[in-house]
Amino acid sequence: MTPVAVYVNAFRLPNTVDPIISDGVLDTLQDNINAIIKSGGIASFGAPYYRKGFDHKSILNVTGPSLMEIFNGHPANILGDPRTFSYENIWDMFLDNGRVMYGTATDDSHNYFNF
Repeated sequence: MTPVAVYVNAFRLPNTVDPIISDGVLDTLQDNINAIIKSGGIASFGAPYYRKGFDHKSILNVTGPSLMEIFNGHPANILGDPRTFSYENIWDMFLDNGRVMYGTATDDSHNYFNF
């Protein structure tokens, strides 16, 4: 099985949750989200666009999180995939489908050595 990088943020974890590598992006997302929720934490989609060739509409098949990153201060990409969709497009997609999804913003601290 080839590891697939996904971004899932976890809040209020009462214990350590080890990352799970599953078969493909959606299974890996869902399995990690399930592990976070099972441990009593709160799961959030992080950088939901950040996959080359990822069909952003398929993320609707993942259940559990009610938080989604809609702004990321990562220096390389803050708008989503400018060729196809943005953070706001994905957020709207969840809301249009009746899902409760609150937006979050992060800075990722990629450049925390330079103030």
